[in-house]
Amino acid sequence: MQLYYFSNERIPGRLACTVQQINMCECFANAGLEVRFINPYYFKTHKITKDGVYDYYSVKKNFKIITLPSLLSLSKSAIPQQKQKFSIPFIGGASLMASTWMYFGTLFFSGRLRKPTVIYSRNINAAIIFLRMKQKYPARFKNLSVFIEVHGFTQKPKKFLHALFNHADGLICITEAIKKELEEKHHIDPARILVAHDGVKSNRLKSQIERNVAREKIKQPVKSRMVLYTGDILPGKGVEIFIQAAQQFKRDTLFVLVGSTPEKIARLQESIPPGKGQNILFTGYVEPSLVPFYQSAADVLVLPNTRQGLYWKYTSPLKLFEYMASGRPIVATDLENFREVLKNRENALLVEPGDVNKMTGAISELLDNTKLAQKISKQALKDVEQYSWDNRAKNIISFIRSRRA
Repeated sequence: MQLYYFSNERIPGRLACTVQQINMCECFANAGLEVRFINPYYFKTHKITKDGVYDYYSVKKNFKIITLPSLLSLSKSAIPQQKQKFSIPFIGGASLMASTWMYFGTLFFSGRLRKPTVIYSRNINAAIIFLRMKQKYPARFKNLSVFIEVHGFTQKPKKFLHALFNHADGLICITEAIKKELEEKHHIDPARILVAHDGVKSNRLKSQIERNVAREKIKQPVKSRMVLYTGDILPGKGVEIFIQAAQQFKRDTLFVLVGSTPEKIARLQESIPPGKGQNILFTGYVEPSLVPFYQSAADVLVLPNTRQGLYWKYTSPLKLFEYMASGRPIVATDLENFREVLKNRENALLVEPGDVNKMTGAISELLDNTKLAQKISKQALKDVEQYSWDNRAKNIISFIRSRRA
């Protein structure tokens, strides 16, 4: 069976979703599928060859990467939720639709679509093309199936999104919350839905990085106490809560924020009162291969998300599973979607979202209570075994085969 994974992202990119997509392609290929990752061309991306992309994400070169021509750089900002100075609406989507039609024609006339074929898409424009052709010529495309991975309900055009909800062969959701909304608001048959939480690389589960080794790698003192957050600075991520909590601690407890852009970091630093924040370190963006060293160097890992932004109801953050795999204790906010994976005082400490004092108290408790810290980190490491990318790929393939049958 061949699988075409359609993306809408810059590759290589700094977004967590690109890490997820590339790792899933590797694991689909590990499971025996013939995999092609299809993404659009952007003007402004890191100058890395296609071969270099595999090294960038630390994955095997067991799937092909195909880049389609597009003008998305003219209508889609390189920085999420930030408008670019010069933009031409709709031209990006229109150009990608045109190049996807051309790619469909190439697959059709080459005879590749006569083989058992799965279109697996995070790109609704691409998915709708294959779905429409399958609906129009069912006998000709009897070997073709269309599956979409659902991370929320904001994608446009809404008409395409709803058509995919109703007619795609299957929907893969990253949380139970998304599945529930598909069933209750969109009246989707539960048999057409699979919940597959995000995950972590299998090799991270086999051996943890020793704390002092990680500290040396990132050039941080071995003896200091370190509290860490990895990720971008966006509404709903709760980074402002992390920064406010840091100000409640003395200088001997270092709070490290790994990720984001210089512009966002500068704006966040402006919110810190004069004389405060000497114990806060902003690393800026680091490559995915280095993130495990930062997480393993920490004494406490923090997931401070709040009920703000577009995606807080549905998010399944990669850092949650990476945190669990690091073998370090976690403080997280008590959001419903986090509770699908985390249990308070069993594999994490959960606190009320947006409550700085509760966050500060939980961090202090784990720094001071070694026995509790070891207990919850050990349980988290055990629980995360079911959430490897390889297991996720196998579950999705099993679902796909059952739907095709």
